[in-house]
Amino acid sequence: MIDRHALNERLARARRKLAESGADALYVTPSTNLFYLAGISFHRSERLTAVLLPRDGEPVLVTPAFEETHARSMTAIEKVVTWQETEDPFRKAASFLGAPKGVQSSVSLLYYDYVGMFVKAMQEAGTVDDTDKIVARLEK
Repeated sequence: MIDRHALNERLARARRKLAESGADALYVTPSTNLFYLAGISFHRSERLTAVLLPRDGEPVLVTPAFEETHARSMTAIEKVVTWQETEDPFRKAASFLGAPKGVQSSVSLLYYDYVGMFVKAMQEAGTVDDTDKIVARLEK
């Protein structure tokens, strides 16, 4: 598991890149980016697991309820929100970012369907693919 100090440094760096890009939040699903950013190593599946990192505010890990223990064992992110099979995980995730304020999410290496479902749940939010500016440069 990534320790709290390393996590905080990575989140701070990601927030600086968000500010530089003009985005309000970062939305990252299972990928090497999610592993680097939060220490979470999940395979992509039809069930949403994502980290939402607002430029201001605490990060949120959204994951299926049956994956909660496993997800918590991999990351120091404290706020974990679970969803049940009868819930819309994209709507639940979007609810943590509040009302659209312009550029609402910065998307990195996602299945396009996941992006579309998330944006639809955000309703009028705009998206920007800032992977190169934010996540890909975090390791530098």
